[in-house]
Amino acid sequence: NGQQWKDVEIVLTDKRTELTLQVADEQGAPTRDGAVSGVAGGVASTSFTTMTVPAQGGSATRPDTVSGMPAGEYYVVALDDIDSESVRDPDLLEQLSRGASRVTLNEAMPTQVSLRRVKLASVTGGR
Repeated sequence: NGQQWKDVEIVLTDKRTELTLQVADEQGAPTRDGAVSGVAGGVASTSFTTMTVPAQGGSATRPDTVSGMPAGEYYVVALDDIDSESVRDPDLLEQLSRGASRVTLNEAMPTQVSLRRVKLASVTGGR
């Protein structure tokens, strides 16, 4: 298309971030049922990622690992359920951030976080 770029730096790496998620249900028992939602860079960010903690297969005590996410700070929260549209709602993200865990992912070392699953309705007041 004849387009030229100037002052562009491209960085390639063979290192990956790794986040291990251990989720407990409302009673504190390990579970793989629900969804873990992460917001990069804070609630005002436009960069979102949603990871699903699958209910089938494996043991509830085996943690899930997500790798290859961009390095940086994330707010993560385990919910009983959330849909793809809700995860983009700034008001909901603000509410979720109040109870979220803050984690920093970097390529130098794996990160592990333990989360207690919350009911989405309890955060949103049933909306």
